[in-house]
Amino acid sequence: GFESARSRDEYTANIERIFELLREGESYEVCLTTQFRAPPPRAAPPPSPLALHLALRRVNPAPYAAFLHFDLPALRPAPPAEVRRA
Repeated sequence: GFESARSRDEYTANIERIFELLREGESYEVCLTTQFRAPPPRAAPPPSPLALHLALRRVNPAPYAAFLHFDLPALRPAPPAEVRRA
């Protein structure tokens, strides 16, 4: 299954802090994101970064998403609001 990068208590504390900052006028809009991780299936090798990107594009055709390939670990950026819609 998926594992959250932050605990429920941490997430709740972050929300409470955001409300404090909003009341203090530090911002009028906040986008709190949480990273989730899942191990690849054991029965098959993990997909290539390009195959993963193409699969995500089929379910989430975010207009500004991109696939960048360098001789570094792969990045798959997508705006959080677009990911939420998928």
